Amino acid sequence: KGSPVLGSQYISDISFDNDVGTVLQPIELKNEQIIVAKTVDSRKEGYRPYADMKEYMKNKVIAIKKLDMIKARAEDVYKKISNVGMLTNANTVDPSLQVKTLVGVQDNGNVQGIGEDYVFTASAATLPVNQISQPVRGTMGYYIMQVTGRLSPNEQTVKSYLPIFIKNMSQGLAQREFYQWFGKIRDNANIEDYRSRFYKDY
Repeated sequence: KGSPVLGSQYISDISFDNDVGTVLQPIELKNEQIIVAKTVDSRKEGYRPYADMKEYMKNKVIAIKKLDMIKARAEDVYKKISNVGMLTNANTVDPSLQVKTLVGVQDNGNVQGIGEDYVFTASAATLPVNQISQPVRGTMGYYIMQVTGRLSPNEQTVKSYLPIFIKNMSQGLAQREFYQWFGKIRDNANIEDYRSRFYKDY
């Protein structure tokens, strides 16, 4: 409850006010055709049922097991190439190896050509420059990495932007704290919402 259905909070509200099997009166929504909705199921408040989480949990376990299976392969590759100097020379030791070069990597979890992997970007931000790393276990796979350069702001730039950064961070923290406080007040408030009795367009 509280999440609009087809962009309509009205449909969500009256669905919760009716029993399972109830067919709602036709309603015409903005930017939609006439909708006839039916309440087909209900759930108790609390944790998601196992049936809903089963497929998600299965995929997570499979992903973990796949990483476990390739761990030995990653360690074997590292033993072969740890002394090649530059990682780009790895295929001279094993022609089956492919080395990808990424530029402009930021510690934000976004990895070009891979997807989202915060372990990868955090490692790229902290690994020693020019050293071939031991296998790093991320969320998408194992990585053998070599950071060839890292751009760091000079002291003058840090002094110039530090006050702005602190100000923005303080504002962001204050805003987040406010919404957390407001959300807690809202969740604990005893409010009955009767808008669905008088309005349909909300």
